[in-house]
Amino acid sequence: MSRLEIGDWQAADEHLEMHAEARAAMEEFADEAGRGGITLREDMLPPPIGLVADGAMVRQMLGNLLSNAIKFTPEGGSVTLRLYSSPEEGLRLSVIDTGIGIPEDAVDSVIRPFSQADETLSRSHGGTGLGLSIVDTMMALHDGALEIKSARGKGTTLTLRSPPARLTLAPFATEIWGAGGRLNAGQSPVKVYISYAPRQIIDAAT
Repeated sequence: MSRLEIGDWQAADEHLEMHAEARAAMEEFADEAGRGGITLREDMLPPPIGLVADGAMVRQMLGNLLSNAIKFTPEGGSVTLRLYSSPEEGLRLSVIDTGIGIPEDAVDSVIRPFSQADETLSRSHGGTGLGLSIVDTMMALHDGALEIKSARGKGTTLTLRSPPARLTLAPFATEIWGAGGRLNAGQSPVKVYISYAPRQIIDAAT
């Protein structure tokens, strides 16, 4: 599989709240990490962090990155999901592991499907060897990029970089609860829509 072979893919433009997407992905892999004795951590700006992107593709990319990180991290290690955005830099979502790492001379080739480095890792740890190649292609469809920083024995940082043009001010759902954060008997949460500006823009104006 290559970019040419999946060149017919098209990314839908959906308004996503990335804090919620990241949390959902972390929850999905919590049991797998726990079984491997791996600690999941998060380092994220508070919501909302809005992004225009294809929801299904974003969820697949998050799943591929977290799955890879957990697979190549030994017991006692950790995987951290870091989420940051700014009007100048756009969105940065990183998955950082303390795993086996990738040889520095193989970092550029590992996103190519069935490359020597990729096949070696896949044979020793299972998998098809297509995960990062698919992520790289999907990021290109979103005007973004996948960045890899790694060294053998020192872990790996995989970063999804989305341009500022894909940040969104679209409204996101927020549940407002009863006084004190609790619901009284018979009450239900009321869902309202609040139009947020990005946190960084609000800070810059104060």
